[in-house]
Amino acid sequence: MNSSPVDCIERNRISSVTRFATLGSYVQPSLVIDSVGPLLFVKFSIGNPPVPQHVVMDTGSTFLWVEDSQCDPCLNVDGSRYNHMKSTTYNKLSCQDPYCNDILSHVCNNSRSDPCSYSVHYEGGLSSTGIVGKEQLSFATSDDGTVIVPNVVFGYGLNQVGENHLIDHQFRGILGLGHRSSSLVAKLGSKFSYCIGSITDPNYEYNSLSLGDGASIQGDPTPMEIVNGLYFLSLEGIMIGTTKLGIDSSEFKRTTKFPTGVCIDAGTAPTWLTTKAYVAFTDEVTKLLDQLLTRIKDDGTSNLCYKGIIDQDLIGFPVVTFQFAGGADLVLDMESLFLQNSDVFCMQVVLSPNEGFSAIGLLAQQSYNVAYDIEANKLYVQRIDCELLSDI
Repeated sequence: MNSSPVDCIERNRISSVTRFATLGSYVQPSLVIDSVGPLLFVKFSIGNPPVPQHVVMDTGSTFLWVEDSQCDPCLNVDGSRYNHMKSTTYNKLSCQDPYCNDILSHVCNNSRSDPCSYSVHYEGGLSSTGIVGKEQLSFATSDDGTVIVPNVVFGYGLNQVGENHLIDHQFRGILGLGHRSSSLVAKLGSKFSYCIGSITDPNYEYNSLSLGDGASIQGDPTPMEIVNGLYFLSLEGIMIGTTKLGIDSSEFKRTTKFPTGVCIDAGTAPTWLTTKAYVAFTDEVTKLLDQLLTRIKDDGTSNLCYKGIIDQDLIGFPVVTFQFAGGADLVLDMESLFLQNSDVFCMQVVLSPNEGFSAIGLLAQQSYNVAYDIEANKLYVQRIDCELLSDI
């Protein structure tokens, strides 16, 4: 059938507004800083008609779930929720589906034809249970268009439980950026990256996430091992200023027990260290600060806290360097080490809840572009002003 010039222009206009993603596609979801605590939310819409979502960006898990309108109990979140029964693009997943078995948190009864269910639990008290299905995700683009990713494996949450301090956060789910065949990362290719400039300044607008083979893979590489979909690194030592902490490198080694070793985790703000590493780290920090500032010993947590203002009372505090295999360093200044709360600031390097397990949290990744090349089993870190990446 012949087309007029007007028809061709209209088709081109539509294709520039809405594009369907395929393997190797590239999407850049918007990121939003949590107004309550130091987390980052990913913005996208789910279903048809599309329902906007704010979900936590999390490299420490592999599963995507959003809260369903039929949840009971629910998280205390304003606005409309996704309703799988009203979406024309929702498809159920049975226990026979290979993607169901790929989900670490999947639950199936005796009958393989039953719906695939999930049950996930996170450190900090949050849990979600619900049903696994497939749905389309819609991502806004910089040219006011939309990229649609069809048939994404996800869960709709029917029962959410969170501690009181989690209820205040205005999120509707978790986007696990770990790598398994059922994950969004695997669906879009073998690469992704994010640049974190600030997670405490609500006016900062250059935090970015890039999913797919167009991700910004640059900087210093270090070997990365993927275990149960999570990303483990070889941490060789920690320095505070010019002082190398007396921590045996075996403290950071991964063993056959899971989880052990050092994981990189964008879904939690603080950095977790094993007992021996934490004691060595804390001893050096208190040696530097106890003679200058008043320690607050009863803050309701085990964190090391002082009375004062970070940008006034920590001027001259030495940088902390996490040294990884291959020569890659993560250098933390005072804004990446401490968090201000009124007239008290607390160290954000904390004791790990799991023996033998350490995690590099989101605060420690500020001022860096962090890139994951999954096929090459390498992670890249580049200290950079994230605003510069927005111009590339």
